[in-house]
Amino acid sequence: MALSANATTDRVKRNNPETTAVQVVNDEVLYWTSFLGINDYNHGTSGDIGRIEAFTGEAHQIPLGGAYAEADIDSSGKTGDTSALPIPQQDFYMLPRIIGGDTGIAVTGVTAITDVTKPVYLSDDNTMTLTRSTRGAQIGIVWKFTTTGKAEVLTFGLLGQLLLGYAGNAQTTLPIGFVRPADITTLTSGNTYLSIPAPFHGMINTLNTTCAGDVTSGSARLGLELKIGGTLATSAFVQLSGGDSIGDTEVGIATALNIFHEGDLLTVHAGKTIVAGMAGAGYNVHCEVTKLPGC
Repeated sequence: MALSANATTDRVKRNNPETTAVQVVNDEVLYWTSFLGINDYNHGTSGDIGRIEAFTGEAHQIPLGGAYAEADIDSSGKTGDTSALPIPQQDFYMLPRIIGGDTGIAVTGVTAITDVTKPVYLSDDNTMTLTRSTRGAQIGIVWKFTTTGKAEVLTFGLLGQLLLGYAGNAQTTLPIGFVRPADITTLTSGNTYLSIPAPFHGMINTLNTTCAGDVTSGSARLGLELKIGGTLATSAFVQLSGGDSIGDTEVGIATALNIFHEGDLLTVHAGKTIVAGMAGAGYNVHCEVTKLPGC
């Protein structure tokens, strides 16, 4: 019901805005500086829902924006015990911050100042990396390069992590179009078949095709490659083949020259092995991409 007088409810009670404490998963051992995750309401183990644990990247675990267990833990760690009264809780810092000090924190994959602003992920509760896992959620960016394998990292904090998650963890799919080799009269390497202007700044991860129906002529071949503004994205190549069946997929993993900017033309070309004669259905073509800040 809407207010008709001054509120006297618990909404006016405030905790420290920088830190909070959450119950620890039963039998989970946390160590000082363990990176943390909280299990969401869809987690498969009901007793773990709403409780924190050392980050593993398992399904339905939300990283806490680079937050780690603070210094109220002794050398043996803190063990969760949901049968205890009170149930053990762990403090963590909720706001964005720069971690690593002047010497930096270990970040797998950091080699030079050119890594500054690259996305940083967690692979476990002790390891930061530039490589995204299958379910990887970015927890910050490289802020300052210190030495090979080390950097200062700007973490997003809890609110930033939640907003990033609701926005798809900066991952999305760009539909490029539909190509039917049987309709192409001239199969020449370099010919453009599909193109779209990039709607934002990002990074191509893969070029993907899905066969929309059975394709005949088993000896026929058509390679497709992706170019960004006329420059070939390294290894963003898929091979379509006569004999492909509905639902067959191909994936080309882009390894370099894969950054695009808003307005860049993303084009799909014929490339590499070309043997005419493919007949039948065609292919849906899309890219899996990571959105990047800026334009």
